Amino acid sequence: MMKRQSGLRIAFGIGVGFLIGCGAPKPLTLMPTPVLYSVGKIDPFAHLGNEHRSPEIPVFYATNRLPSIEGDMVTYQNVLDSRLHLGRATIRVGRVGASWKEVVRASLTEGGRGGEATPLVVTAVAPVAAIPVSETVPDPLHSPGVKAFIDGINSELARAVDKEVIVYVHGTKVDFTNSVSLTAEIDHFAGRDFVGVAFAWPSHQDILNYMVGVDVKRALESSTALRRLLELLALHTDAEHINVLAYSAGGRVTSKALYELRQTAPELDATSLRQRFRLGAVAFAAADVPVDTFLERLEPISELAELVVITSSDADNALQAGKKFMGGLDRAGTRRAED
Repeated sequence: MMKRQSGLRIAFGIGVGFLIGCGAPKPLTLMPTPVLYSVGKIDPFAHLGNEHRSPEIPVFYATNRLPSIEGDMVTYQNVLDSRLHLGRATIRVGRVGASWKEVVRASLTEGGRGGEATPLVVTAVAPVAAIPVSETVPDPLHSPGVKAFIDGINSELARAVDKEVIVYVHGTKVDFTNSVSLTAEIDHFAGRDFVGVAFAWPSHQDILNYMVGVDVKRALESSTALRRLLELLALHTDAEHINVLAYSAGGRVTSKALYELRQTAPELDATSLRQRFRLGAVAFAAADVPVDTFLERLEPISELAELVVITSSDADNALQAGKKFMGGLDRAGTRRAED
């Protein structure tokens, strides 16, 4: 338990530190080296075996975006779909042909902050299944595509240091490519100890659609899709725990999805809920959720999860714009809401 808690703290600390103030899509390059690593206190990669020492990072994804073809690769649009698309993406850290030593050097040294940026490139997107959001979770034995998705996750869990899944739920102004790339970075800087799953809901890539309520509606309409994903992972994967990291507007998706998940089993107490859904840590980073709504959902969420982490920030542009232009109470992820 102590080892798991330590690993999760590093994973969520790295993820939260990177995400705060990072609402807009940026060029796909590796984040600046965390200070904890650049001063030589921790080498998160020292324990990895040869099978994990690769510039390429596998990330599983689930998205309710409508798929499309761009060139020779599948991608997903800003259009809301009634299906949950499942698949696997591969993200490369560094230039073509970069060695593992070069990746480690770029990740751990202060030089990673300046000079030539280290690219992040989505090299493959492989869809395997699409399931209707409105229906119950299918049995993988009767759905070859879903079985391939589950088998892929279980195969990575078998190789992982910690038999845990981290589901990352992005904020607004993020496209599909950024969603899987950010998930890969969180996994990478957490020492590649977990299996990363990106939940990509169909936000637009501008703040205006969020302020006028279009993407707020999209976020709320995506809660059922996220709930389906969490049910699927709990029912059919070998994960010891399923952890969730939600950023900014992703807090709207996640808090509603978890609240709804609790309602599916009103007869169960907290112990039984955690045994059924295996939710470990749930972290809300700068959550853009009105504080009264968030507090209404917090007790059911706490019954589901072993640990709930809430961070606050006044440096997030979605939170600032939301309060200023959309009205309502303070957001749960701002320091004004801490009391």
